[in-house]
Order: sequence, then C-alpha cells, then structure tokens
Amino acid sequence: LQEAGQIPADRHLGTEDLLTAIQCLGPRQNLDVRERLLSDRRLTKLLRENLSIRLWEITHPEWMKLFWETRKLARTTATDELRLSHLKLEQRKIRGRVLDVIE
Repeated sequence: LQEAGQIPADRHLGTEDLLTAIQCLGPRQNLDVRERLLSDRRLTKLLRENLSIRLWEITHPEWMKLFWETRKLARTTATDELRLSHLKLEQRKIRGRVLDVIE
C-alpha cells in the first residue's frame, strides 16, 4: 500500500499498526487473521482486502475524524447530509484504489 501511494511514505508501519487494524475487524475475522499469522498460513483474499482497508483508515486519522464528525452532524442539517454523501463517494473511490493495489 505504501509503494502504491495509498499510505503516506513517511509513515512507518509497525506491529502496533497491524494489531490495531486487526482489532478493527469483526471478532471472527480478528481471530482468523491472528491464527493465520501465527501458523504462517496465507490470508484469504477477503481478509487481505478488509485488513488493507483498515490499515488505510488508521493511517489517515484526519480523514476518518472528518468522516465520523460529518456523519454525526448529518443527522441535524441538510448541508452536512450533503457533505456526508460526498464523503461516502470519496470513501468508495478510496476503497476501490486500495482494493486495486491488493489484487
């Protein structure tokens, strides 16, 4: 993801980042990823995709903060609802770029 420019080049990804991304997965996927990593088994395509998206999210905290704040405000104003719809479109594009790198 870093080589493709999806994660900032100056951001050093460590074990803590990987563990945080794994924790963001659901409980079953969390356990599956941990078991596969411990037994040196390859991650499935779905697990790689979900983990990659979570890695992108934790390396872009400012974007995620804006997304969640706008989502909260969208309940009260039409302007924020429109802003949220634009952010959702951007989120789909980001996820598409991340998934293109994985395949």
